[in-house]
Amino acid sequence: MKSSLDINKTLIYGGTFNPPHLGHRKIIQLAVNQFDFDSIMIVPSFQKFFSKSKINLDFNTRVKLSKLNFQNIHSNLFVSDIEQKLEQPVYTYQLISKLLSDKAASNLKSFIFLMGDDQIPSLPKWHQFDELCQLTDFLVASRDDSHLNTLQSKTTKALDELNIQASISENTIKLTEINCTFHFLNNKPIEISSTEIRNSGYSLQNLHPDVMKALKENHVDY
Repeated sequence: MKSSLDINKTLIYGGTFNPPHLGHRKIIQLAVNQFDFDSIMIVPSFQKFFSKSKINLDFNTRVKLSKLNFQNIHSNLFVSDIEQKLEQPVYTYQLISKLLSDKAASNLKSFIFLMGDDQIPSLPKWHQFDELCQLTDFLVASRDDSHLNTLQSKTTKALDELNIQASISENTIKLTEINCTFHFLNNKPIEISSTEIRNSGYSLQNLHPDVMKALKENHVDY
């Protein structure tokens, strides 16, 4: 049985997606199986990043590959290139604010931002996090095998550092003075890494067949 959200939500999933892989796809599939979303927006990062890997895919390529990777999961899923239009670096607050003011996104209802639990300890350092909580809810996915109680405890600790009061219910954390809720995805660890895919050849099986085909057609050699 799916968990209900307060109102129709657009799930936002951001990342470098260099390259997008089946782990990324799996996490969205799990989210769709557990929650009802009005729509899903995949947001590849426009940031310039550096690595010692054999490849670094450019932004337009990562957008195209993301469309292939996330196809046929949800009837209203789309990949956005909005980050290339924003001043760099792009903070989550900046992204959500832009979406709310963008006429092209005027048909979107409200937002829920997908994040890994490894990001929770850094929430006190997030740019304008208090204001961000007024714009979006959050969906937390576990990067290891953490129990729900552990995830909730980790989240409340980060909120305490920000002097943000919150109450824990069965599967959520609701902020007391701000209309914002943290939801938690019931997921097992997904042992797939873009870094490993870039740096070695053994994990090509972790790419969607259409992504793999597109990489080969563009002569991207791992």
